[in-house]
Amino acid sequence: RSAQTALAPTPHHASFRLPVGDYRLTGRFGDVSGLWRREHTGLDFAAPSGTPIHAIAAGAITAASYDDSYGNKTVLSLDDGTDLWFCHQTRFAVSVGERVEAGELIGFVGRTGNATGYHVHIEIHPGGGDPVDPHVWLTEQGLLPGSTSA
Repeated sequence: RSAQTALAPTPHHASFRLPVGDYRLTGRFGDVSGLWRREHTGLDFAAPSGTPIHAIAAGAITAASYDDSYGNKTVLSLDDGTDLWFCHQTRFAVSVGERVEAGELIGFVGRTGNATGYHVHIEIHPGGGDPVDPHVWLTEQGLLPGSTSA
């Protein structure tokens, strides 16, 4: 297993996993472009339509519905209060109230909402507040999101 897909133990959670297997990073936190109304607030993992999206960590599904420019969005709430957003899905594989573990299927890559290509847009909201840089947060959890998976 490559370092990018290895599960890494941390003091906060038993394990973490990147949301998709083969991907290319196409939008980073803080990017400025005509594609967004403001600075980009997430990390975009581009992959073919229908690519499985997996839970990054264990938690409860607190939303799974269409959300305007985010398209089909699943919110995974971790036990520490951090909300993980998975946006632009073509379809959902979970429902509100379900508990999932890291690596479980939660949806499929799409381009719903404001999306020009197939990808999953990941946002990290500690305490349900403002988004933080997902690349930094994922790295802190022992994951290595690169330009492409190995």
